[in-house]
Amino acid sequence: MTHSPVRMATVIKTIRAYDDKEWEIFIREWMAGLKMRYHEVKRFGAGGDKGRDVVAFTDSRKFEGVWDNCQCKHFEQPLSVTKALIDIAKIVYHSYDKSFRVPRRSDFLAPKGVSMELQDLLGNPTQLRDTVIGRWNTSCAGNLVSGQRFKLAGDLGDFVSNFDYSVFGWKTLDEVLDDYRATAYWSERFGGLLPQAPLGAVPAEIAASESVYIRHLLDAYEERLGIWLSTVEDLSADEHLSGDLVEQRVRFYDAEAFVGFYRDQTEPGTTESFQRDIFDVAREVMNRKYTDGVERLSAAMELSASTTPSGLLGPYSRPRVRQGVCHQLANEDKLRWRRK
Repeated sequence: MTHSPVRMATVIKTIRAYDDKEWEIFIREWMAGLKMRYHEVKRFGAGGDKGRDVVAFTDSRKFEGVWDNCQCKHFEQPLSVTKALIDIAKIVYHSYDKSFRVPRRSDFLAPKGVSMELQDLLGNPTQLRDTVIGRWNTSCAGNLVSGQRFKLAGDLGDFVSNFDYSVFGWKTLDEVLDDYRATAYWSERFGGLLPQAPLGAVPAEIAASESVYIRHLLDAYEERLGIWLSTVEDLSADEHLSGDLVEQRVRFYDAEAFVGFYRDQTEPGTTESFQRDIFDVAREVMNRKYTDGVERLSAAMELSASTTPSGLLGPYSRPRVRQGVCHQLANEDKLRWRRK
């Protein structure tokens, strides 16, 4: 994904100025924004968290099921091996004492990144295991549970030796921002700059979900032609109106793509507010006198294309999208081109 260098530099500078609490909140938003991947996201981030700062569950089984862990580390320097080992040991130990199932992933996230030494260890699970074992008694044993010390011996020693250290990794700030930019939190936290919505894909065959607004279009065409149109095939003899129908479908699917795309990237109610603004504009033509429904439709298309809604999504909407919203509204029976 391509970003404006100046803008992203500002965002990164803002993030690096966060305190540790705000950093954890930011990471929770990032994980929560990946709603298609997770069932639920929780922020722990307090004493006794057992190495879990922000966790994400893939299903209702939570810690008994498949889950991912984020260890949020906010320091002035890149995260060092010494600091990371304690959190790695906490996840290993509390998996051993059955506080939770071994996570699918446990990634370090630090605004200044992780040291090259730590990157090398996280990229080589066998070396990471050997380092954990080698430093356990001196660096980790007394830092797992307050007031207690757990040296490597017996079953714990076997568990630590056999643990799958490939679950540990790290995420760069760039990777996080690529995902975060597509969440509903971006515009609120960083003041807009939403990604551009894709164009709609128009199927060759008319779908059942289009039936209502298509019927309203046929009603308008009937009024213009003075004949009954049972299906769109009945319109084939009129080249101009057949072409108009094709264009109206393009507008509808562009609006469907636009609204669907931004529904998941903006706060609840944002897309509905956008559609409501278009409705307020389009209904101005509903009670005016026109020769027929086609003329009324054309007036609505012209007016909606020339109006920019006042909300967040207005500047991102192409005229064709705004016109297509009229068809979305017609599909809900809120707009009709032919007065009966």
